[in-house]
Amino acid sequence: MYPDGIHNAIADGLRLQFGDGPTIRTAVLSDPEHGLSEAVLDETDVLLWWGHIAHESVDDDVVERVHRHVLAGMGLIVLHSGHFS
Repeated sequence: MYPDGIHNAIADGLRLQFGDGPTIRTAVLSDPEHGLSEAVLDETDVLLWWGHIAHESVDDDVVERVHRHVLAGMGLIVLHSGHFS
């Protein structure tokens, strides 16, 4: 259904909606640091989290890093199955 992954389908929809305004990036589990390095999170205003059934696969260091950034003011929108994250 999503030949380029649901993450890219969501990102493409946001790009259509917002045009050249915000920078929209994707991050997946297979990326180094799951694509959520300190440098990336430092530049992130709002993080959309879609973990579905892979929450246990997220490294604890990345979880702590995201948590710290959310507490410091980064926005967080949790999508489908986020209650397990």
